[in-house]
Amino acid sequence: MQDNTSPFGKKLTRIQCIQYALDKPGVLTVLPGIRGKNDLIDILKYTTATPEEKDYSIIGNFTPVDAEGKCVYCNHCEPCPAGLDIGLINKTILLMSVKWYKSVQDPIESKLITN
Repeated sequence: MQDNTSPFGKKLTRIQCIQYALDKPGVLTVLPGIRGKNDLIDILKYTTATPEEKDYSIIGNFTPVDAEGKCVYCNHCEPCPAGLDIGLINKTILLMSVKWYKSVQDPIESKLITN
């Protein structure tokens, strides 16, 4: 990630990006893209990286302009004064709405296909 392509306006290293992804709820594995030997060597540095090298807290100081009002489940808005897990709540609402849409869509599509 480069300064000019980061939504936070600040470059993160590959090691920081891997740690950021692994710290998300429900993420057990990260599969980075590898274009060749140099990428592989660079990615494997994660296994020996220090906590300081993995620290991505710099993004906590930035808010992407186009993300304002849109939840990306990062929990940067916490702590909630009521103790609610805002990211998990928003993610659950989204997943439930997708599940509901799918439950309505599948019978309609099957009728269209069979008729």
